[in-house]
Amino acid sequence: MEMKLRPLRYFKAVVEHGTIAAAAEALHVAQPPLSKQIRQLEADWDVALFERINHRLHLRDEGRFLYAHACELLQLADDIDTRMQALSKGVAGQIRVGTTAAGVEPVARTIAALNRDYPDIRFVCWQGEPHALQTMVDCRTLDLAVVPRPIETPGLVSRHLTPLRYVALARPDSGLEDPVDLAKLADCPLLLLHRNSRFGSFERVLDAFYARGLTPSVVSECSDVPILHALVRRGVGVALIAVNPSEDEASADAGLRRHGVSGLPDPNAELVVIHKADIQRSMVVERFCALLHDDSVDASDEGRTD
Repeated sequence: MEMKLRPLRYFKAVVEHGTIAAAAEALHVAQPPLSKQIRQLEADWDVALFERINHRLHLRDEGRFLYAHACELLQLADDIDTRMQALSKGVAGQIRVGTTAAGVEPVARTIAALNRDYPDIRFVCWQGEPHALQTMVDCRTLDLAVVPRPIETPGLVSRHLTPLRYVALARPDSGLEDPVDLAKLADCPLLLLHRNSRFGSFERVLDAFYARGLTPSVVSECSDVPILHALVRRGVGVALIAVNPSEDEASADAGLRRHGVSGLPDPNAELVVIHKADIQRSMVVERFCALLHDDSVDASDEGRTD
């Protein structure tokens, strides 16, 4: 037998109101169709659900069993409906977002804003290096990611968030003063990001030194910024990195100092949000992307769409 929800709702109302008349009034339906639905339930299972005592309906054992499970089923149906409505409106669901270190601040601001307004949205966050994040988006392990250009994985769509700028990251006792010239940095042990890409910040930084006849002393190539932070704190060297100008320097670098760099060209780099091109994003992911972009435009006072 195919079970339908309406007869169960009618049955539940009769149980809780004690009479057909009272249940009909509460449901805003006529008594005859309500009575017919109850009789149909009894006929479908060949049982008597009620017995009449002193003009009221009292449950039999079969009725008590049905009532308990009907309540569970109807509550589940209501929960499903509520959840699906919320998902369709982008006020509930799950967002899987990845970011590099430079994107942590805008991603965190966006999560905080959404969490405040839509507490039923759940976030799964992943920090990693750009190539790995691109692969995770391409494989649909992540819904989106915030990474710097270049984007080397085919089939991904990118949208501009904010430009990046180069800084020298050093300990407060390094003796460096703003701005730091490339000639001064050439005498320092350098820590650089070197990622799985054909051409990125690593190559751009080295080319800037070579163009001035300088040979930098690179003591470590690292896959992501947290490793650079740890090495700088331990006095291994000075890190040259492209950073998000809108992020909180004190919290981002945990006591380290950022120095401007003279003689180093614009990194020609930017943070972008990427997602898979051939899938339709859920409303909750669309809401996240829109807020992330609006927040970044406000922070950088510029924005464009690729």
